[in-house]
Amino acid sequence: AGANENTTMSFSHPVKIEGKDLPAGTYGFFIALGETESTLIFSKANNSWGSFYYDSIQDALRVNVTNETLDKSVEWLRYDFSEETRSSAIIALSWEKRRIPFKVEADIKELQMASFRSELRTTRPFYDFIQAANYCIENNIELEQALAWMDRAIYFRIMGVKNFQTLSTKAAVLFKMNRIDEAKKVMEEAIPLGAMNEVHFYGRTLINMKQSQEAMKVFKGNFDKFPNVYTTNVGLGRAYSSLGDYKNALKYMKAALPLAPDEANKNSVKAMIQKLEAG
Repeated sequence: AGANENTTMSFSHPVKIEGKDLPAGTYGFFIALGETESTLIFSKANNSWGSFYYDSIQDALRVNVTNETLDKSVEWLRYDFSEETRSSAIIALSWEKRRIPFKVEADIKELQMASFRSELRTTRPFYDFIQAANYCIENNIELEQALAWMDRAIYFRIMGVKNFQTLSTKAAVLFKMNRIDEAKKVMEEAIPLGAMNEVHFYGRTLINMKQSQEAMKVFKGNFDKFPNVYTTNVGLGRAYSSLGDYKNALKYMKAALPLAPDEANKNSVKAMIQKLEAG
């Protein structure tokens, strides 16, 4: 699949070639050409000259693929990557009027989790554990592992830190696991530790989760702590609006308007006031 020294392909992690497993490594790449189908060969021997020294005993993987015919001739042999996704790509050899494509895939979720496990075997700052746990939440994988990581981030000797970020991330894992009561209990501990904006965005998360009554408690507590502030007035406005109480929502949005820190926030509140006034 090339001239002179072996054409090689290197994979830093295990992959699948056309659905078949190939371990990490550097391989000599050969093609047994057929009229309609060709056999791709990944050889453990990668330092030979051409195909003169090819030995099937060294095969790591063989896969059959369908050849494609090109409309225009390709004079210089070329390899292209196409149809790229987060976890796969098509690699294709093109030469003269023949194109030979094959799919390479990697289990990126498993690779990422393996990377986290390796990195978190030693003392790490709490935000590294938050990053790992959030990855599990976003991809809905290994939530028990995420919970264990957050317990380490909060309670582990030396590096453990109990703050709003660590506690709220643990609660987010519990919410994802549908352990709602446990999650709420953790958040009761987290909220007093949170900065105004942290608590505000947690309240917005609750609204997005259709938990308007819980959101109202959070926004009300934040308002009582920081009463004459743009953010907490907007928060209460959102809370009342989510409960369908547009009258009180309008009251707090109007109170927020003169407190807006910049034009963008002022325009945002004006838009919300217009919606509330329109019912």
